[in-house]
Amino acid sequence: MIDFKVTGVSLGLAKMEAADKVLGKQFQMGLHNAGMYIKKESKAIVPVDTGALKKSASTRNVGGQGWKADQIVSYGNDEVDYAEVVHERLDLHHKPPTKAEYLSDIFKYHTAQIIAIIHKAMGI
Repeated sequence: MIDFKVTGVSLGLAKMEAADKVLGKQFQMGLHNAGMYIKKESKAIVPVDTGALKKSASTRNVGGQGWKADQIVSYGNDEVDYAEVVHERLDLHHKPPTKAEYLSDIFKYHTAQIIAIIHKAMGI
């Protein structure tokens, strides 16, 4: 019979947990950076009449911390309650380069950049 002892398991698990927390924080930062990028890019094409819609752009974490973070980019507020209509109504005329679907198009045409921003923050 051969006896052997495995040591260091708890230390290895502790290091993995620490690394998981670091990666989670980096992921959250990546989401924040991606949200700022989406806001910047969408502001370039958001329809402008008075400028109130453009000024209402915001980004915030509505989730938890680390891996549970959830970043939102939005337009509109109590004074600018028409943001959804302007975004969704394709029949409204907007002077180019502004357009409807000003948020959707960023996701549609900038997916690779958004993913790269998150990866960069995570060091991958």
